[in-house]
Amino acid sequence: MQTELKRTIKNAGLMLNHMKFSDSEFATVIEINVTKYNDEAWYLAMLMNASIYKYELSLSETNNGNTKFAQFLFEHEANKEALSLIRDSEHL
Repeated sequence: MQTELKRTIKNAGLMLNHMKFSDSEFATVIEINVTKYNDEAWYLAMLMNASIYKYELSLSETNNGNTKFAQFLFEHEANKEALSLIRDSEHL
């Protein structure tokens, strides 16, 4: 799933190097430091809202209550249909 997400993000003109990707067996997570890259987090949320991907967004706060990280969680099972459509379209 990470490959498909990176392609979608890159094609939209967002900076992949501002995002930290991590994969597990069940999900892919994109984390953005909103202290440095708030615009990228905002644009990524808008891109994902307009896409066929399903995700959950959570914000991590520091001790003083400021938001530091935005985490976008993409569960593989929830995105199985979207991934299938994307992969099928690549083989046309």
